[in-house]
Amino acid sequence: MNKIILTALVFFLFGATVWGQNDNILEGYWKSVSDVQGQEGQITGIWKFRLTAQGDIQGVLIAAKGADSTTTYTCQKQEFQGLPILGYPWIKGLKPLGPDQWGNGTIVDIQNPQGNVYGFQVQLEQGGTVLKCRGYLGLSIFGRTQTWLAASPSDVSYYTSLWAHSRPSQSGT
Repeated sequence: MNKIILTALVFFLFGATVWGQNDNILEGYWKSVSDVQGQEGQITGIWKFRLTAQGDIQGVLIAAKGADSTTTYTCQKQEFQGLPILGYPWIKGLKPLGPDQWGNGTIVDIQNPQGNVYGFQVQLEQGGTVLKCRGYLGLSIFGRTQTWLAASPSDVSYYTSLWAHSRPSQSGT
C-alpha cells in the first residue's frame, strides 16, 4: 500500500512540475499579427505575458505603431476611458487548462472605441514559437483566432525603435 501511495505521489509531483513549466513558456514577448483584411500578416504590437501574484497570466501591450507612453484609450466605456495603451494589462486572467493551453481570460479590443471585452484563450504550438489566440463572445465557437509569434529581445528593440519613429511629431502644436 505504501508503494502505491509513494508512486502516486511521485507522479503527482512530476506532473505538477511539468504543468508549472508551461507557465514559463507562455511568459515572455509576443508579436500580435493582424488577421484583418488588408492588414493580414502585419505585426500590430508587442505584448509581454507575465505571471501575476494571483497565479494567472496577463498580457501588457508594450509597443504599438502610433502609441507612446502618453497615448491613452479613447473609449465609450468609462472603466477604460483614458487608460494608457502601453503598459496596461489588456489581457487578464489566463489560467492553465492543460498542456500548452490557457483560458478563462479576457481581452479588451482597444482597436475599437466601444471597449468590447471578449473571452480569451491561447494555445502554444510549434514548440512554443506560435501562439494561437482566440477571442470570443460567450462561447469560444463565436469568435476568431489570431496567430501570434514569439518575439526575441532583438524583435522587441526593433519594433519599439521602428514605431517610435512612426509617431506623429508633438512639436509645433
